[in-house]
Amino acid sequence: MALEFQYPNNFEKEERITFKAAEPSWYFSVFSGRIPAQYIFVGLEDEEKFSFNELHLVVGPWWKDIRDCVPMVVVNGYDNQNSDEDDEQGWYIENLTWDSVNGTEGNFVNQKRIRLKFFVRIKGESSHCMSIAYYVTAAGRELGDNNFS
Repeated sequence: MALEFQYPNNFEKEERITFKAAEPSWYFSVFSGRIPAQYIFVGLEDEEKFSFNELHLVVGPWWKDIRDCVPMVVVNGYDNQNSDEDDEQGWYIENLTWDSVNGTEGNFVNQKRIRLKFFVRIKGESSHCMSIAYYVTAAGRELGDNNFS
């Protein structure tokens, strides 16, 4: 089962720049953010196996029409307090995809946001993924209303 988090409720402040290009006449948004350290994924007791954690992040501005998205997600906080020469460790992001989800309240019912879907893999008995960061470039025909900063 996937954990799903939405900006701004569970994230550090998202940095964003949005502009409209002349050709094609689309809106573009480039944004990045980070899930803070309270969301920790840990390795398994068997240090030769990876844990398997599915994560969904709903990010960026509201859109009325999203056409394309180029996401990147990284582990940007890692800790292992018991490593030595015979302990295995590792971490990576895999199967990164995106889709869009509809708003459910007020003015946002007919608008969408980008959802990043991926797996966080951690190996090592004392390994901890402390935070996940994302960087996204998105394009669409029309931005939504009342986008927060």
